[in-house]
Amino acid sequence: MRLVLSVQNLCPHSDSDLMSEPFNPYAPPQANVIPASVAGSELPPASRWHRLLASFLDTILLMLAVLPLEWLAGSFGRMQNASLFNLESILWSAVSLGIWALINWAPLADGQTIGKRVLKIKVVRKDGSPCDRKHNILWRMLPIQVVVLVPVVGMLVALADCFSIFRSSRLTLHDDVAGTKVVDLRSQLIGA
Repeated sequence: MRLVLSVQNLCPHSDSDLMSEPFNPYAPPQANVIPASVAGSELPPASRWHRLLASFLDTILLMLAVLPLEWLAGSFGRMQNASLFNLESILWSAVSLGIWALINWAPLADGQTIGKRVLKIKVVRKDGSPCDRKHNILWRMLPIQVVVLVPVVGMLVALADCFSIFRSSRLTLHDDVAGTKVVDLRSQLIGA
């Protein structure tokens, strides 16, 4: 009897409710549930400045990892004397993409890089569904990395990719290729 009284005191129902309804241990919880996240389609697009700063932070982190390796390998001297298109630059581009993926492996599970996580922005597909690691690497990063290796044309595509952010949609060329967009998570944090 003592156990029943203590359970009744913890339950938010009145005594008459407890007597009329038998206790069901399999019933779902009776609590106000706050949704875990707002769908990506409802979030506003990330600002151009936040995207630029996130990209800058990611580039700095990548340079801190790759440049010492290039220096230790002695590639700086060889690349200064090499032609515009050489095998070593292709290899270092592949190494850079691999290191970028390793550095950002954990945040990529949520559609972010370290820079994006710091600035509270996230990559989602255009329909608002999550963008996984595989899609981020194979469709957002790899196509641009490959095109940039082509002499002259690659530089023009890289510039076009950067400047396409100033379109009204705020999407870059790599967003168009991958079918993604970058959204601002700060409104989600304010509403929670």
